[in-house]
Amino acid sequence: RARLTPQAVDREGIGPAIARAAMAARSRGARVRLVASAERTATGVATSVRPTELAESDLLAGLRGTANALVLKTDLLGEIAICQLGGGLTQTAYALLSDLVTVRRRQPPARRQAAPDRIP
Repeated sequence: RARLTPQAVDREGIGPAIARAAMAARSRGARVRLVASAERTATGVATSVRPTELAESDLLAGLRGTANALVLKTDLLGEIAICQLGGGLTQTAYALLSDLVTVRRRQPPARRQAAPDRIP
């Protein structure tokens, strides 16, 4: 079970240098988006939030305004995306958490116990 605190997340904000990088990315047909990620490692979970250059064809690059998305990379189903268009911070956080809890609850108990290397 991963126990994370905000202090454990590697963070990089958006500032003037990122604005310049975003303009340069756009000239190459790419986009810069603030991306949060979490990945299980041998020692725990690696987390970060940072501006990331994405190909224009990437789902996250296509988000506009206050749209948000969560992309889960799974063993069996590949990538699963959950998108919210026009959501605020509270609505987005609640919706994503609710979706993750629902996915977890629907997982058979045997599968939960058989996968200790997964984030519960």
